[in-house]
Amino acid sequence: ERGDAGAARYARLVTPSDMGALQQGDSAVLTLAIVAPDDAVLGSRVRSEVVVLDGAGGSVRVALDIAVTSELVTPVAVFVENEATYFSGLLPLVGVADATVRATNTATRDVVELVTDAAGYAYANVTEGVYEFVVHARGHTPSRAVRTVTGAAPLEVPIHVKMALVHYSFSVKPVVLEDRYTITARASFATNVPAPVVVIEPAVIVITDVLEQRPSQITFTLTNHGLVTATNVQQRLPASIGGGMFTLTPLVDVNGIDLAANSSLLIPYAVNITEAGEAAAAELAARR
Repeated sequence: ERGDAGAARYARLVTPSDMGALQQGDSAVLTLAIVAPDDAVLGSRVRSEVVVLDGAGGSVRVALDIAVTSELVTPVAVFVENEATYFSGLLPLVGVADATVRATNTATRDVVELVTDAAGYAYANVTEGVYEFVVHARGHTPSRAVRTVTGAAPLEVPIHVKMALVHYSFSVKPVVLEDRYTITARASFATNVPAPVVVIEPAVIVITDVLEQRPSQITFTLTNHGLVTATNVQQRLPASIGGGMFTLTPLVDVNGIDLAANSSLLIPYAVNITEAGEAAAAELAARR
């Protein structure tokens, strides 16, 4: 029996090491025991090969894929917490009802699917191991957490989910008699909630409009529709957009400011058409 250090710590031959000579057509049974050492980490995996038979006529190798698991069952209570609890400091904690929880054992890939009750809890009995919890809840963004579940005592697994306060939808409407389309982006967002809800307008810049109208400036409006101040606001618009056809340069620096609840901020940007934009504008004009 030979193998790398990882496999050799787990694999042991039960069959006597000296099996004598095997003649042509003979067969023999090899028994290989897999035993995790005391320092094995729950949920870890070992993938390698060991040589279980080595002789003058050749060798026999066995590929191993060992997952360290446990048969001990742990009662688990998954608590899906609403983001409003974090922002408002409400007590008792606010749970999310009817959230779906998918718990996957990372070693065995066994899956348990749960649904939270009215208080935001979902209960299950699972074997010890490392679990990936994926939560989906209406009105919230999906959330993922990895937790190690050990011990026979009941274990609570809190998972924080963010409220989906802003949602953008796009519509495309054909213009009658012309091969042109108007693309509209609509922002749907929650208002008067205990969280900052920052929306930027306009949400879409139409490249052809910029090339045709040649505006020297575009003003963006940041509005906080929530009841909590948005702290340390950062502007992250790219310097070049439209495939490099024009550039945007901020005329004021708002990085690091706080945007109070139910307030707005105007951010003007200078617009400059590049050589690529000039060429595109000329091509667009030729098609008109």
